[in-house]
Order: sequence, then C-alpha cells, then structure tokens
Amino acid sequence: MAPSRGTDRATEERQLRSRTEEKDALGQWLESLFDALGEVALVCIPALLFALMAGEAVTKFVAAVVLSAFVGGVAAGRHGRLRVGPPWPRVTPLLAVLRLVYYNAVFFGAVLLSIAVAPDLGLGAEWSPVDVGGASLVAIAVVAAAVLAFPTVARALRQAVTTR
Repeated sequence: MAPSRGTDRATEERQLRSRTEEKDALGQWLESLFDALGEVALVCIPALLFALMAGEAVTKFVAAVVLSAFVGGVAAGRHGRLRVGPPWPRVTPLLAVLRLVYYNAVFFGAVLLSIAVAPDLGLGAEWSPVDVGGASLVAIAVVAAAVLAFPTVARALRQAVTTR
C-alpha cells in the first residue's frame, strides 16, 4: 500500500504555481482599491472617529462620501491612473508621517467645508437632500484636488529634507 500524501493532485499544483502571476486590469484595480482602503482608513482613524462621534447624520454621510472619494482617488493614484504631476509616492517613514498629517487635514477640511457650504446642514430634520448633494459635491471636489496635489507635496517635502 502506497503512503497517503493527504492532498490531491489539483491542490499540489495550485501550491506550486507562482503567486506573482499577472492580474488582469480588473484584478489590478481591485487590488489598488483594497490597498488604498487600508491606507486611508488606517491613517485617517482620528478623522473617522470624529465623524462617528458627530451628532448629525449629515456629518456622518458627508464623511462616508469623503472616505469613498479618498479611497477612489488614492487607488487611482497608486494604480497609475492619475497622469498629472509626479507619480504616486512610495511609503517611506517620512512620507508615512506626511500621509498621517495630510490625509487627516484633508478629511477634516473636506467634511467641515462641505457642511459649512450647505446652509441648512446640521439643523436636525430641516436639511434637504439638495443640501446634502451639494455638500457631497464640495467634499468630492476638495478630496480630488488634495489627491491630485499629494504627489507634488510629497516630492517638495522629500526635496526639502534631502537638501538640508
């Protein structure tokens, strides 16, 4: 009787295949989205806690819009879809600190500016869907501008630190 190996042939072939096979475009985009979600959600914990502690549902909704736009923008940058300015910067210790400060400032700024722009937000049941839509558009515009500017800011910081 031959010794049993415990796995079938198909399982052994899967284990021997390279894990670095080329992904299709959708697989690459999904991987970029996943990585961006991890990056943004981890770095923006203070801003996310602020949004969760906010009393108004509108603030929470706008924060969800900001988070979604931020993840999409960072994923596009990481995936190489933003052809404006320098390429998306790698994660280094200096740029990790920059991300912590920059992402939270953008998150806070986008949420607070969006709420300030829509006049009826934060008044309980008196806000209208038009106000929420306008606030959401402002939030998306702020995040888009910040995501487009991030590689340039990172490059400027890196050059300022290396020239000292």
